[in-house]
Amino acid sequence: MSQVNSCCSCTCSGNGNRGLSSAGGGWKGLGVTPICRCGDVAVIRTARTTRNAGKKFWGCPNFKRGNQESVGCNYFKWSGEDDIDQRDGVILSQNREICSLEKSIKLLSVVFLAFDVFFAIFCVVLACLIGIALCCCLPCIIAILYAVAGQEGASEADLSILPKYRFRILSNEDKPSGGAGSMVPIETSSAYLANERLLLPEDAECCICLCSYEDGAELHALPCNHHFHSSCIVKWLKMNATCPLCKYNILKGNEQV
Repeated sequence: MSQVNSCCSCTCSGNGNRGLSSAGGGWKGLGVTPICRCGDVAVIRTARTTRNAGKKFWGCPNFKRGNQESVGCNYFKWSGEDDIDQRDGVILSQNREICSLEKSIKLLSVVFLAFDVFFAIFCVVLACLIGIALCCCLPCIIAILYAVAGQEGASEADLSILPKYRFRILSNEDKPSGGAGSMVPIETSSAYLANERLLLPEDAECCICLCSYEDGAELHALPCNHHFHSSCIVKWLKMNATCPLCKYNILKGNEQV
């Protein structure tokens, strides 16, 4: 059994050393001898420097120049008599891990930066939309709320005090007076009896249902002197206590603008 590897001091491929141990260490325990990449069997060399005097390592038999230990230590560090760590391999592995970690950190930084930019743009756009909505929609909302608040319906008690009439079509004898009909007062529970009113032909119709008054139709007149069918104006006033024509408020006694 043999293992192919370059020795620590090989002149042919010294930078390619991998997996070597000292002469008395791992390789010897496995019963194998490393073979240099140049094809020759590695030989055991002994360190001669003060620092590593007496320690042994594998070397290339073709090595002809330089200090054996100094060349060997360029690629190995001595950790014990029976073990040599690969300095070059350790450094390369650490460098790869550091580079990989740096790339991951850079990628993570870019991702977080993109999230920050997106969040900042989103906040600015949202603030602009809220500002535009407040400037454009707030007056409309206030106007709508004011209109809704002013649309208070009338109660039965408020409707009962309104004067009530019955429409009567004028006979042929009364036509020369220029009227199409008259509003004859009807006595109500309020004991208020209004005066009879003469209506012109163009006024003898309800402005809510747009139908002409028929003979005997019941009418209601508002304080603003506008008149309508009783059924039409009662439904209207229960929803909104204002005159359909002039917006006179029968509850507050004023005219809305």
